[in-house]
Amino acid sequence: MEIIDLTEKYYNSYFCCLEDWSDEMKEAGDHKETWFQKMKDKGLRVKIALIDEKACGMIQYIPAENSIIEGKDLYLILCIWVHGYKKGIGNLRLRSRKYCFSSLPGKSWFQQQIPVLEFGF
Repeated sequence: MEIIDLTEKYYNSYFCCLEDWSDEMKEAGDHKETWFQKMKDKGLRVKIALIDEKACGMIQYIPAENSIIEGKDLYLILCIWVHGYKKGIGNLRLRSRKYCFSSLPGKSWFQQQIPVLEFGF
């Protein structure tokens, strides 16, 4: 599994919550794309998990200052979504929190939970 920053190659999958096969998601229109275009300049970050170059998971988060919560030097996780039935894909949440948050100047809830999550709790 590889975790990357969202690129244009995966926009269509991301805009459909990785459910680009779903007619219901297609009927929802371009709401997520419109929201993404608005929020990307406000610090929105998206990571995509890939297996064989196919998106199988994602995490999106934003600085608290640009979200619905109050806080400074914090990040709000808006969505964690994992698809697939291969063993180990659910470990995305553990891998992504290290990858996503280790280089950020603020703190996230995940950073504070590292000891607990390392032991599988």
